[in-house]
Amino acid sequence: AYSEDSNGNASGAVYVFDRPAAFGSWANVAINNDTYTKRLVASDGGANTNYGRDVTISADGNRIVVGAYNDDTGGTNRGKLSSYDLSNADETQWQGTEISFQPGDVLAAVPGGGNVIGDSDRLGLRIELGGSGGEWLVASADLDDDNGSNAGAVYIYKLNGAGTAYELQQKLTAAGTGSSAADAEFGRAVSI
Repeated sequence: AYSEDSNGNASGAVYVFDRPAAFGSWANVAINNDTYTKRLVASDGGANTNYGRDVTISADGNRIVVGAYNDDTGGTNRGKLSSYDLSNADETQWQGTEISFQPGDVLAAVPGGGNVIGDSDRLGLRIELGGSGGEWLVASADLDDDNGSNAGAVYIYKLNGAGTAYELQQKLTAAGTGSSAADAEFGRAVSI
């Protein structure tokens, strides 16, 4: 519900449903005999962040990543990703961490190089998890300007060995530079 207004106009929210084997169909999550839908919101959500514009869940159902492509952490409309893990035995608690970038962050040691996220790049417009437990994450920043105005980029992350955080592996951009890549919006769709 990326236009939900609970933390300001179009701040967004994500609702999590469960499909218990006993029911055979999707249902609200039940905890302590209280039935409800689990609602995730950004810890620092604000107006027009569009949290939940894209959502992906791991194949094993234990990890959710949420994009907020208009989040203003570190600058205007840079975007942010929030990763949540199902964290307890009765499968009722989701704990989250956020992936965001501050001004000046660079990927000098990562193939693809260039600046990470700039103003209006919109990290998290499209996201997808790969691997059974969500070991891989791809996220687009469709208005990234490193390869030309609004040329776009896709970031590839891998879950660290401890399984506690995603680490950036590579930044991909479309072929061409400058005017040939301008307005390509590479990353408007992603898949892994």
